[in-house]
Amino acid sequence: MMKKTLIGIGVLVFVLTGCSDKFSPERKSVVSMMQSNEGTTKIVGWENYKDDGDRDGVPGYKDKCPNTPLGAKVDKEGCALDTDKDGVPNGLDKCPNTPLGVKVSDNGCALDTDKDGVPNYKDECPNTPLGAKVNKHGCALDTDKDGVPDYKDKCPNTPLGVAVNHQGCPILAQFRFNFKFNSWKIDKKYYPQIQKLAKLLKKNKGIKKIEIQGYTDNIGSYLYNKTLSIKRANALRAILINKYGIKPSRIDIVGFGSDYPVANNNRPEGRAMNRRVTVIDSTCFTNKCK
Repeated sequence: MMKKTLIGIGVLVFVLTGCSDKFSPERKSVVSMMQSNEGTTKIVGWENYKDDGDRDGVPGYKDKCPNTPLGAKVDKEGCALDTDKDGVPNGLDKCPNTPLGVKVSDNGCALDTDKDGVPNYKDECPNTPLGAKVNKHGCALDTDKDGVPDYKDKCPNTPLGVAVNHQGCPILAQFRFNFKFNSWKIDKKYYPQIQKLAKLLKKNKGIKKIEIQGYTDNIGSYLYNKTLSIKRANALRAILINKYGIKPSRIDIVGFGSDYPVANNNRPEGRAMNRRVTVIDSTCFTNKCK
């Protein structure tokens, strides 16, 4: 009986000592256990402990701004830097020194609504047509200083001081014949003025082409006034050709209707002044001006 007892104790000691050394799990720290991929048990959340979801260089557990746009420069807490305080973070801001308070586009550059290269906050002429050349203030260039910007100027080299029309071309004559309302008849008392124009054309062969421009007041429909203005221009053309012998090939006509008034259409005397004909040197239209 005693012998059997001793054998049993020996077996138990073997199990408790030898077997435990051979089969017991390796002792590990909590951190190493959390980082281990062995076994089936995982501690949820550890894989995100040092994750940098927005790739700004600041780990998730430190990042107070976890959704920073990719490429933005951040501070030590993971929040985007914005030196010029325009709302576009450094690193994404293509214009990093925008003045405070200036409205900017998504890339941090000041808005330029008319796309003339001069930002809105500097642009003194904010509605310049696309493609027009401008100065540093954003205003269209007027090279010959005739009051008509280059992008509108059909006669870009007009001598300084010469009167021009709305197209920038020299005015040879401006007749305010005081056309009667709804009339295109030219009174004979105006013929001496027309004769002076005819002499000017005969003397100056360099004026290869003229344009007679007819106008009306603002009473009546736009389309009707356009037609009436053409009739007024054609009336003067007929006199120059038939009475004074000017070649038809030198004369073009156009009707502007009630556009470009020179006086207030709200008053009778103003409307009378707007019922007029203007003659310009249109040589530059078809020949390069020198």
